[in-house]
Amino acid sequence: MVRVKHRYILCEIVTETHRHFAKLPFVEKTLKEAIIDSVEELHGDFGLASILPGFAVKMFNRSTRMFILRVHRKFQSVLSTSLPIITSVENVKLAIKTLHLSGTIRCAYKFLVNYDKEKLCELRQNYEFSAEDQVLLSSIIEMSQRRMGKKPQL
Repeated sequence: MVRVKHRYILCEIVTETHRHFAKLPFVEKTLKEAIIDSVEELHGDFGLASILPGFAVKMFNRSTRMFILRVHRKFQSVLSTSLPIITSVENVKLAIKTLHLSGTIRCAYKFLVNYDKEKLCELRQNYEFSAEDQVLLSSIIEMSQRRMGKKPQL
């Protein structure tokens, strides 16, 4: 028996109105419906029928605006070309930015951890924090780098 091979697409939602720490006002189900509608609009019934058997939203975080989609390997191009078509979900104007495409969900999570770590380091360099916040941020960065098996670069 042959195993079914999937691709995992890690994406970020970029919005103008809900910046910084505000949670997105919509849920996973609404996002999934918007993606399915965009595939049907761009590729028609064939595109929709080709992605539906292996399609799933594996992770959706309203706070960080990150989500991971699973699709059959053969039809990942159908899904990935349909993502830029989505411009709004529940009257929230947005853009979907594809960050990573991988063969396993584990690699997608690894990329996500590294991406978040880089964003934390960037945040630390670009903004001024109080001494207390600086110590807390340094400890978070150090712990994340220890978990990944790398030396801290502060």
